[in-house]
Amino acid sequence: RSKTIMNGRTETNYKIETSLKKSIQNQPILIRQFAEFRLSTDQPKSVSDYCEHIVCFNKWLAENRKYELSTENVNRILPMDCSEYISSLRYRIKDGVRVECSTSYRCLCWSALNAFFKFCKANRILKIENPMNDVKRPRNTDPVPTDHLQPSEIKAIMRLLKEEGSLRDLCMLSILFQYGVRAQCLLNVNVEDVDLENRVITFTDKGDKTFTRDINPELALYLEEWISKRKAKSNSNALFTSSKGTRMSYDNLRLIVNKYTKAIGHKLSPHAMRKSYASIVYKASGSDIRYTQRMLNHANINTTTRYINEVNEEQDRKVSSVLQNLM
Repeated sequence: RSKTIMNGRTETNYKIETSLKKSIQNQPILIRQFAEFRLSTDQPKSVSDYCEHIVCFNKWLAENRKYELSTENVNRILPMDCSEYISSLRYRIKDGVRVECSTSYRCLCWSALNAFFKFCKANRILKIENPMNDVKRPRNTDPVPTDHLQPSEIKAIMRLLKEEGSLRDLCMLSILFQYGVRAQCLLNVNVEDVDLENRVITFTDKGDKTFTRDINPELALYLEEWISKRKAKSNSNALFTSSKGTRMSYDNLRLIVNKYTKAIGHKLSPHAMRKSYASIVYKASGSDIRYTQRMLNHANINTTTRYINEVNEEQDRKVSSVLQNLM
């Protein structure tokens, strides 16, 4: 039987959607109906995040109001219930550890509940006004993380990778440093997305938008060698695979980035690599924020502003030269 080949983003979305449906199969039917409706229009990751908050709210209702989210009980929920729940989100359990909630986490909770009650209202399940209309959305006061690497620190990591790291890790971090792509964007890449003959790599980003970047000669050599080696280890078409031969997960990538950044005195996430890239591009382009926005593939320039928070063909040559010297 022939094997169905998915692009990286389709494969990731399929896994998230499958996991979501399994996790809510014993939840009230309203939550399952909401998930099905949102999956028809939204990305599975966004729907999964929303449903996680709604499931937690349902658990809170059961414990504190002694009822669950049903077609009857949804009309019993008052603005004060929603407000009290969101205010209670000072701490949560993450990976078995009690951690303090960020304001962005509470903002996401507000959005999830608002979307849920709007769904109920649109389908005439909710007979009263949306209770979230009278609940003020929390203001996001989370500071923008400032941890990112300086060019000298990136060079130190590259030296370490070349001397002691695996070829796979060298390729992955080289791509993060060279192109500043989102972590999931890197993990979505398939072997067929790498055109070594024309030295071009294709990425699939949010909203299934694709873009290409040129591959410099040194990275092309690394990728050619890695692609040749990975064929013997995996049946997956993913460019980067785990020791089990399956597509590399975000958690695995995070551990790899942690390992190499910790070796130079930091312990950063994959997203910090993107911030490092943003800083380098912004400075090398003469503080051109529009150019930086384009290179980061940001839809909104305000997002780019949050990234840099400091300080075209000719620009391409200048930035390319700076980035290639990191290799």
